[in-house]
Amino acid sequence: MNPRYPVGGEYTDIARAVAYTLATLILLPYSALFLPLPVIFYRIKLDRAKAAVLVVIALVYILIQLSRGSGILIWFNQLYYAGLLAMGLLIAELILLDIEPEWTVIFAGVVYMVVAFITVAGYCLIRGTTIVALTSAFIDENIAQTISFFELVQTPGFEAETLKDAFAQTKPLMMGFVPAVMALTVLLTSWTNRYLGRWLLSRRGLMPPDIRGLSGWQTPEPFVWGVIAGGMVTLLPGQSLKVIGVSGLIVTLALYLFQGIAVTAFFFQKKNLPRPVQYILYALMILQPQILMIVVGIGLFDTWINFRTRFTPTT
Repeated sequence: MNPRYPVGGEYTDIARAVAYTLATLILLPYSALFLPLPVIFYRIKLDRAKAAVLVVIALVYILIQLSRGSGILIWFNQLYYAGLLAMGLLIAELILLDIEPEWTVIFAGVVYMVVAFITVAGYCLIRGTTIVALTSAFIDENIAQTISFFELVQTPGFEAETLKDAFAQTKPLMMGFVPAVMALTVLLTSWTNRYLGRWLLSRRGLMPPDIRGLSGWQTPEPFVWGVIAGGMVTLLPGQSLKVIGVSGLIVTLALYLFQGIAVTAFFFQKKNLPRPVQYILYALMILQPQILMIVVGIGLFDTWINFRTRFTPTT
């Protein structure tokens, strides 16, 4: 018996873990961003074996959903969700190893993308198709669902043929950006759940407070060369090279968005802004593209200027 629990308490937590995870799955796709969170929390609160059982139960639910539908879109989505569950286990292990948050987020994201690529490549090999053809079919299903949605809600001024033509013209460009958008989504999910998970564990007394916290994020310096290289490639002639360059910028600038948020969080704490005000300002960062780009710029220039050190009194 685990000495941390009273008699029966451990089983109560296991039941809660299953309930919270299944609730998150039922609310998909709206809850996808937070799918790793219950896995992170209960992996550390319980143990590795019980957390693995939790993930297996969730995977059974995903397989049931797969058996009820057909089409590449459902397959892609369920694969994505299964990967997020595994990501939760990985992030929890990295937190227990006291790995720095930057490398936790980056490593979890890279492992996810590598495993996803191998899985998709294996699927293509078994089905006798290619990743390009699979991506094309995925985009086609997304386009079809988008058009069906607008038809269903009877949007004023909506013309299905016009929208189909617009999608047909932009489809090659969309295909080029799928890997970058996927990587961006995975990094954002990894970052969100690492910090939320660590904060929740601290609030529940399962781990000591996170000394660095959100304001301590520091993107490793070598990644600035990714931004420079991506920017230079976008200047070269040829659409393919421009897509590669912009894709590189999307991924690397995401890391500097996290750093920009860390800098703003530092100043919010320094000025002792009330929590509700901070939440409103964070929401504005997300909802206003202009503010978002300013935050990215702050994060990028922080690499050289180091705003937090400059405004921290020396003792």
